[in-house]
Amino acid sequence: MQFITGIALALGFVGSLLAPVRYRIGIAVIGGLAILIFVVPGSLGFGPLGAADSIIVAAAWMTALSLSTLRPLRFDRLFALYIVVVLLGSIGAIITTGEVGFPVLVALSGIVFVVVCGTLSREEWLIVRVGATVLAALVAVLCLVEAFAINRPLFVATPFGLSPLFPESIRAQATLGHPLVAAMVMLIGIGFTLTLRFRVGSKLLVVALLAAGVISTGSTSAIIAAAFTVIAGFIVSGGSNSRIARVGLAGVVVFFVATLSLVPSGLLADVSNQNSVHRANSFLAIPRLFTSRSPVEALFGTGWGSEELMYQRNVLINDNFFAIDNQFTTVIVVAGGIGIVCFLAFIIGLLLKSRGSARVTLLALVLMFLSFDVLNWAATSALFITFASFALFKQVRPRDGEPVALPNARESLSQRVR
Repeated sequence: MQFITGIALALGFVGSLLAPVRYRIGIAVIGGLAILIFVVPGSLGFGPLGAADSIIVAAAWMTALSLSTLRPLRFDRLFALYIVVVLLGSIGAIITTGEVGFPVLVALSGIVFVVVCGTLSREEWLIVRVGATVLAALVAVLCLVEAFAINRPLFVATPFGLSPLFPESIRAQATLGHPLVAAMVMLIGIGFTLTLRFRVGSKLLVVALLAAGVISTGSTSAIIAAAFTVIAGFIVSGGSNSRIARVGLAGVVVFFVATLSLVPSGLLADVSNQNSVHRANSFLAIPRLFTSRSPVEALFGTGWGSEELMYQRNVLINDNFFAIDNQFTTVIVVAGGIGIVCFLAFIIGLLLKSRGSARVTLLALVLMFLSFDVLNWAATSALFITFASFALFKQVRPRDGEPVALPNARESLSQRVR
C-alpha cells in the first residue's frame, strides 16, 4: 500500500505540472487535501515518510505548483487574525519544547492553505469544491463499509469503539484515525456540495451518502451539525423551492430523525457519558488558564501541543483525557488571551461576511468547535481553512480581466435548477 501510495503521489505531482496553468493551483489544493486525508493520518504513509514528513510533502507540492504560476495573492485580510493565532502558538511551542514538533507543522500547514487558496481563480474554485466533495464521498464509502459491511476498521488493527447509536457496529474512522475527524471531513463535504450549482437531485444523492457516512462514525454532535447544515443549507440557498428538493429534503429529515429516535438509549448514553463530562470540564477550566499560569503564558499561551503539559500542571481539569475537545479552550492554551481575541474576531468576521449555505456550514463548524479541536488535525484544519477561503472568495475583488460572473454555461445550468 505504501508503494502504491508513493506512485500515486508521484504521478499526481507530474500530472499537476502538465495541467493547464489556469487549473494548476486548484489541482494542487486537491492534491494537498488528498495527502492530508489519506496519507498523513497513519498507516498510509508515503514509503519511509511519517505523518510529519507527509505534511511537508503536501506543503511543498502546493507551494511548488503555486510558484509555477506566479499569481498575486488576494486572500481576505480577515485571515491575518488566524495567522496571528497560528504564529503565537508556533512560537510558544518552540519556546516550550525547543523544537518544531508535529502540532506546529499541522498549524503551519493551515497558513499554506490560506496563501495557496488566495491565488485560486473562479474556475479553480469549482475544481476544488468538486474535488473536496469527491474526497469526502470516498471517506463516506470507506466509513460505511467499516461500520455496516465488515464491522471492522480497514486501516488499523483495533476499532475505536462501538457506536452509541448502533451498538453492534463499530465507530467508523476510515483513513483518518478518529471517528470525529472522519465526520468533520464529511460534514465539510456536505457544505461544499450545497454550494455547487448542480441539479438538486444529484446534490441530494451526494448529501445522502455523506450524511450516512457521518452517522456511521457514531458522533452525536457531528450528526446534529450535519442535520442542521443539510436542512438550513437547502432552505437558505433556495433549493427547497424545487419539488425534487422538497421530497428529498423531507427524506433526509426523516433519515436523521429516525436515526436519532430509534436508538434513544444510545443517544442519551452518548450525551451523558464521560466524553460530555470531559467537554464540560474543558469549558470550566477556561478561568484557570488565566489565573493559574504566569501573566506571560496567560497572555501569549504555551504553544501548540502543550495541552498535556497543562493537564500535568493541573491547569486543565485532569479527567484522564489529554485532548481538550474544545477549540476555543485550546486556542487559549496555545495562544493565550491575545490568541482567543484574534480567533473570536476571525470567527465572527467569517460568519458576518459569508453568505447563504456557506454561512450555514460555517456556523455548524463553529458549533463543532465546542466538542472537537478542529485545528489540531491536519485534514480538518486544511478543509476548514479551504472552506472559509471559499466563503470569503466572493468578497474579494476579481483580478484584472477575470469575469465577475460564472461562465454562461454554468449560469444557464443554475437557472434550470432554479
